[in-house]
Amino acid sequence: LGNRRMSDYLDWLRTQYWMFASGFLRGRSDVASFCWSRHLELVDLLEARDAEGLQALLVEYNRESLEQMAQLGGETVPSDPELRVPAQRDPL
Repeated sequence: LGNRRMSDYLDWLRTQYWMFASGFLRGRSDVASFCWSRHLELVDLLEARDAEGLQALLVEYNRESLEQMAQLGGETVPSDPELRVPAQRDPL
């Protein structure tokens, strides 16, 4: 899409996830279904410049990632963690 800022952010998210999760995911037979897989939906929302849809998807991504990391680490997630995406000054 040519949005370097978004590309860098998504790369950072991927790197953070794998830095933590890789050791826990080795040997799992369900890695493909366990890991987040809504990347094409994310791209579609970016192309549509759907800020509200992106916000909702990223909040859901944050919640799912938190739950996955807690599960991998043998922890529990607070019942209602605040998982908002900070407001952006620049429009999509």
